[in-house]
Amino acid sequence: MEYENQLRESAEYTEMEIQEKLSDKQILDYKINYALDTIPECLDNKDKVIYKLINDMANDKNSSTFREEITIHQCGYENSPGKLGEDGFVPVTRRPIEVKPQNVTDKKLGGIGQFTDFTHSRVEKYKESNILMVVSGFHNGKLKFIVEFDFISENFIKHIKSRVSKSLPNGDESSKYCRSAGFGWNQWKDADNLKLLYLSDNIDHKMITGPFLKFIKSL
Repeated sequence: MEYENQLRESAEYTEMEIQEKLSDKQILDYKINYALDTIPECLDNKDKVIYKLINDMANDKNSSTFREEITIHQCGYENSPGKLGEDGFVPVTRRPIEVKPQNVTDKKLGGIGQFTDFTHSRVEKYKESNILMVVSGFHNGKLKFIVEFDFISENFIKHIKSRVSKSLPNGDESSKYCRSAGFGWNQWKDADNLKLLYLSDNIDHKMITGPFLKFIKSL
């Protein structure tokens, strides 16, 4: 009711827009309950169907949309859909963010991520834009951790550049890309402005590699 009252008191929306925003909020609440493992015990048939659909979405290997949405929301940041190289932004500073969410179902989290179809020019664009990296980990669709750090951190960007240079040794060429510039937690463990933004209470060695779990708990 509080959210609905805020929408009505703002006098910025039509009744149709208010109802759409309320529906979006309700859907997001379902997603958050699923991702944070706070699904109510008593569910009606409609709720069971909704959570089943969310489960399928959260563990879709071909789409990270759900995981990006949950990560950005949990950080308190805003979405920037449709912008190449920018998944969202920090509301106050407008600093652009790049979200790299990993989901595993049959192995352990290791703080990994990857840039696809990367080029030297895109690396430079990320540097100029002062991109804030946001890396998250999901186990069977459930959020386990979120960290953030500066893209321009020395060891991190050195690693990304080396991956791009390996695929594009002669610089950028038309229709050629570094298909996968991957990284792990060892590439960002000493990154500038590294912060732990979220760590689940329900996390153990079955979900995350031992050394990484020890490190992330130390942040």
